[in-house]
Amino acid sequence: MVFLFMVGGASAQQDRKPAPSTKAPASKGTKGEATKSEALNRPDVWYMESVAQSDMAGFQVAHHWSKGSKFRFETVVDGHPVINIVNGERYYAFDPFEGEGIVIRRSRKAVAQDRRRGRPFGNDHIRLVKEGGEFVREEVLFGKNCKVYRLTNDRGKREIWVDKKTDLPIRSILFSRATKTESYTDYIGWARDQRYVPDSFFVPDPRIKFAKIQYEAFSKYSEGGTMVPILFPHLIHGN
Repeated sequence: MVFLFMVGGASAQQDRKPAPSTKAPASKGTKGEATKSEALNRPDVWYMESVAQSDMAGFQVAHHWSKGSKFRFETVVDGHPVINIVNGERYYAFDPFEGEGIVIRRSRKAVAQDRRRGRPFGNDHIRLVKEGGEFVREEVLFGKNCKVYRLTNDRGKREIWVDKKTDLPIRSILFSRATKTESYTDYIGWARDQRYVPDSFFVPDPRIKFAKIQYEAFSKYSEGGTMVPILFPHLIHGN
C-alpha cells in the first residue's frame, strides 16, 4: 500500500524574504543515524505460507506471521478457522467460530529461548539437527540449490530441503512408522520486514472465552486432547 502526502508550499508569499532563522543548524547525519538506529532496533517481521498434503488429511494451507518473538498461525480444520498465537508468557489456541479456546502459560525454558531463537517458525531444520539429524545431500528443488537434512528414528523419517542462499526451508517430508503414511509440506511465499504488521495482530480477540491452564497442568490436560489443536508444542515446552 502506498500513501501519498501532499506537502503545501506554493503561495503568494513565496516572493517575501524569509525571516532569519533563530534555530541552531541540525548536525549532519542526525536523521540518518536515527533512521539507522530505528532499523537496528526494529524487530524482524516474517511471513510464510505453507501447503501440506498427507495421505490421511488431504491438503491444508496455513499462514505464519512473526514479529520478534511474537507469533501468529492460522489454518482451517473441518471448516473452522484455527488460530495459535504466542505472545510473551502465553500461548493461545482458539476457534473464532466457537468463540472459545485455551491459554497456556509457557515454560520458563521456552520463554528464555525466545531471546536467542530468532524467528519462532521455519526453523525445523535447526531443531532436526539438534535432535540428531544430519546433512545427507545437495539437490535442486523449485530451481533452488538446496541442502537436504534427514532424521530417522523409531517414529519414522523426516527430510527437510533448505535453500542454500537464504537458509530457509522450502520442503519437508515426514514418513510415520505408526500409520505407514507420508506427508509433504511446501513452504512458500517467504517475506521479511513487513513493517505494517501491528503488535495488536498478535493479541487474541477479547471476545474469545479462554480456559486458563498453567504449564504444570498442561501435560495432564493435553493427554485427552485439547479443544483446539496445539500445533507448536515446542514453543510451550522449549526445545
